[in-house]
Amino acid sequence: MGSQKQGTDFEAAAHRFMELGISKVTLDEIASDLRMSKKTMYKYFPSKEDLLKNIIHARIKRTENVLQISWFPRKAVRREVAGDIHVAGREFSAASKQFVADLRRFSPEL
Repeated sequence: MGSQKQGTDFEAAAHRFMELGISKVTLDEIASDLRMSKKTMYKYFPSKEDLLKNIIHARIKRTENVLQISWFPRKAVRREVAGDIHVAGREFSAASKQFVADLRRFSPEL
């Protein structure tokens, strides 16, 4: 379910984390964003940290996929690198200072 729930509902939960920070978001809010009961959410994401890991890994994977596609030999290297930096920045630019601080505090390995 974790990998299957990466549509707009999953992105709503990601957006809530990025905007408000990890510590400010409750599991009730996340369950509501995912349109599931808290009990069901716990079945797929045993903790808020598990959900956060899933969100970050999905964004990293999405960025990696876009970066691999963009490395075709038909473009100038300078344009490719600039585009790749833009893609990576877009995935994580919405992160608030609170999110970054919480990530460093609660999940520094991510």
